[in-house]
Amino acid sequence: MKAESCKGLSAFNDLVDNYGHHLPGSPADLFNWLLKQPQDMVLMLLTFGAAHVNAVEKKLRTKKGIEQANQLGRALQVNMSDWFETTGNSYFKHGNRTTIELSVAEARGSEAELSVRAAAKKSEAVTIAARLVAGSGWRPAPVRIRARRGRTGAQKREHRRRRAVPPSG
Repeated sequence: MKAESCKGLSAFNDLVDNYGHHLPGSPADLFNWLLKQPQDMVLMLLTFGAAHVNAVEKKLRTKKGIEQANQLGRALQVNMSDWFETTGNSYFKHGNRTTIELSVAEARGSEAELSVRAAAKKSEAVTIAARLVAGSGWRPAPVRIRARRGRTGAQKREHRRRRAVPPSG
């Protein structure tokens, strides 16, 4: 994907251009330098650092990094609709027919999936899928910020039990 067609990458490149040059050259000097900076500069640099979080899901990567990225996205109230639009070029043309069909079924239901399934060629399926999903707000799993997982009833009871028992010592 080209930078000019991706809002997120363009915004990240702007951050690099605007804030990367403010940092001291040596990592050992960073903390003392930060203590001398005004709060707005520190906050902007924290934003710059947060933009470097790698939240790309891979089959063999641990879930810990992805959950940390989700936590960061929730804390910053990131709305992925502002940064990613599901289109033929951004998503559907990169998947196989089954992925396209399942995506449309998730976004618009099984009747819409049948429209994609009826397409004679993948390129036609991509066009149909993009049209059906347009304006729905649906995003593929890799660009979703997942909601916080709540504790199960058993986990809540165990947590309360542990808090109620004074530590031995």
